[in-house]
Amino acid sequence: MSKKITFVISERANRDTFEKGYNAQWNIPALIQAKDTRKGRSGKAYLRYISYEQDIWADKQNTEFDLLKHKHGNAVRLTKPSFIGGFLQVDEDDTLLLEFLRAHPYNVNNAQANDHKGKKFLEINNEQIAKDNLEHARDEFTLMKAIFEMPFEELKTTALITGVLNARDMHSKTGDELRNDLLVLSRRDPEGFYAAIDDDLADYKKLIFEALALKVLIQDGRNSIEYTNGNRFVSVGLGDDVIEAGAEKLADRNNIDVLNMLKRRIRQVKGEDVVAQNEEELEQKRADVKTKKAIKDAPNGNAAEVENLTIESLVGLAADAGIFISKSPYYSLVTNEGEVKLYLGSGKSKWKAAAVEYLEQNEEILEILKTKYFIHKQNS
Repeated sequence: MSKKITFVISERANRDTFEKGYNAQWNIPALIQAKDTRKGRSGKAYLRYISYEQDIWADKQNTEFDLLKHKHGNAVRLTKPSFIGGFLQVDEDDTLLLEFLRAHPYNVNNAQANDHKGKKFLEINNEQIAKDNLEHARDEFTLMKAIFEMPFEELKTTALITGVLNARDMHSKTGDELRNDLLVLSRRDPEGFYAAIDDDLADYKKLIFEALALKVLIQDGRNSIEYTNGNRFVSVGLGDDVIEAGAEKLADRNNIDVLNMLKRRIRQVKGEDVVAQNEEELEQKRADVKTKKAIKDAPNGNAAEVENLTIESLVGLAADAGIFISKSPYYSLVTNEGEVKLYLGSGKSKWKAAAVEYLEQNEEILEILKTKYFIHKQNS
């Protein structure tokens, strides 16, 4: 049995009368003028379906073609292709009828070129439907994998940025609740979900949301955030995102004191050991100074070698040394200020190219990478 190719009316078939006990039938013209799509041709020509002919173009058929005879019913009788109940099925071996239907002006693929505004039909491509369904399933699997592999804190951050979690509920929702909410969002808006987990300002935004939830910061309308003493933390113009602006402020190295102060205030409200955290920050600063001194006092050979590396070579060597961390679905470089996400997706060649581009625009992070690689060379 040969395979059936299905054509369907793209608009609901009209019934002649509701009293009739059979499905509506729509006959399309077997003789019709259409745009001539043959190679080297232009203008219009007549399509004519005659089952025993070898061609669908009337001027290439052996049967006499006389338009006047056709109009007066004196020409060969033509069988019009019929849609019953909105469908027309054609054997895949019936190549002539398939060619005629695919070239017909009523086919949705040809309607605009032929200036046809009436009822149309389309071909159902089952193979393409299967491919689309599989691609959709793969995309959904990737989304689900990313959500189920997220650590709890990253779940909260992504949920806050995407708006599925309100700041006041950030300490009450469970991981399962957050995963469920993000699954619903990712199916509705996959691009928005990926943008959230690839947001370089994500950690700073989470900090602001947490500060707002704990009343360390107070949002004054949509365009301003203030400290509890009434001083302005950040403000934006009408239509701008105040959380985004606040995160950009905290990400600015010139505002490191503001960032540390906000972290301390949050820890105080939560009752955490602020003194211990302060000592931790001081210890990290001492370690940074010690590292810089080590580079300055190091043998000239290693220092010069690292300094003279191209960014592309440095990225490759640092990757081989394990300085970059693979954490699905992105790669990152760990710095004192947190993780720098370099690429969202898969494919090492892509993320390395993204890393080079990022480092070319971020001199401070480039220096951190040089330092880390230099220390690796010294230790090895």
